Amino acid sequence: MSTAVVANRDAASSTWEIVSGSCAAIGAPVRSGEIIYLRNLYTGNGGYLDAGNGDATSVQKSGGGLYEVTTAWGKDRDGNSSRWQIFDITSAPQDGLVRFNDTVQLWSTYKDLGGFLETNQASTLTGARNDVDTNSYSNRSNSNVTFWKILPAV
Repeated sequence: MSTAVVANRDAASSTWEIVSGSCAAIGAPVRSGEIIYLRNLYTGNGGYLDAGNGDATSVQKSGGGLYEVTTAWGKDRDGNSSRWQIFDITSAPQDGLVRFNDTVQLWSTYKDLGGFLETNQASTLTGARNDVDTNSYSNRSNSNVTFWKILPAV
């Protein structure tokens, strides 16, 4: 998996729907610390963000990388592989809710030690910017590679 150079490279490939991991109603506020699924909206259903369908590359492992990140057709392909715990870095007001423009970190619950979702190494794919994996460090080398911004869909 990789990040894209542009916000919406192809048919909503960069758009993700947050789905409650606790069966909360559609549209219910998301709380920091909550378990979520991220469903990609590419062509209507690009699958769920999924960790553990392979190990990180050897280069990624040298910086704490744990698992490859892909999408899977269904939820939890293997050992909570599609469950992510969302942690809000900052929000206003500070009431525990995740909002648009907040910066978050995503922790994979895969086998109880899935790691933080991060960008790690430049991608060789056309139209892509960085490869994505999970990492044992919450902010490897203080470079904000595990920080993600919640934005409204375009």
